[in-house]
Amino acid sequence: MTKSIPKESIVVATDHRGVKEHAAIVEFLRRRGIKVVSCPHGGEADSYADVARRACYQIDKGLADSAVLIDQFGSAVASVANMFFGIVAMTASSPHMAYEITRKCNPDVLCIPAEDKDGKNVSTKEAVAIVETWLDTEFLQDVPPEDRAKYEGRDDENRRLHLGIIDGLVSGHRRSPPRQHEQSPSGASARPSTDMLGHYDECFEDR
Repeated sequence: MTKSIPKESIVVATDHRGVKEHAAIVEFLRRRGIKVVSCPHGGEADSYADVARRACYQIDKGLADSAVLIDQFGSAVASVANMFFGIVAMTASSPHMAYEITRKCNPDVLCIPAEDKDGKNVSTKEAVAIVETWLDTEFLQDVPPEDRAKYEGRDDENRRLHLGIIDGLVSGHRRSPPRQHEQSPSGASARPSTDMLGHYDECFEDR
């Protein structure tokens, strides 16, 4: 992929850790004239997996181009988002990190921590600055011409890896943690029972 991912419509979703940051980011994006699909914290039963899943479904169905996800450290939502076909999610805890991952890795989903490394809340100003940098940075921006092919190749390879991972999950060859497996009558592990498999099956049925 040589073009930046589109950011004309963006899902913004959070768990209970990022309520203030979520509101500030939604307001900022709307001031910029960007279509926002807002997925605020839905209550105590709302987990980081629910947050990431809702946002990625919006992208998968063509209702949004990309997403901004918020949880305590920005890593849990990224791990779930990266399980979705064709989506690359990365975490940035500063504007500089957002600049680097965007120009070199071209993520569809930006994940932001609600807390810094010292356990203090990330300010709404800092959260907006991270999103603004991601928004305004292009893939391969400021990358020397002699290095462009390297980063294009890495982006292509990253997205191709999704095909291998998904194929393994759908076929049952990749083992998930025990709590995500159904047990057959004989006690042997069956295929993973996460709802992600339904998503993967839909992707392959369309191809």
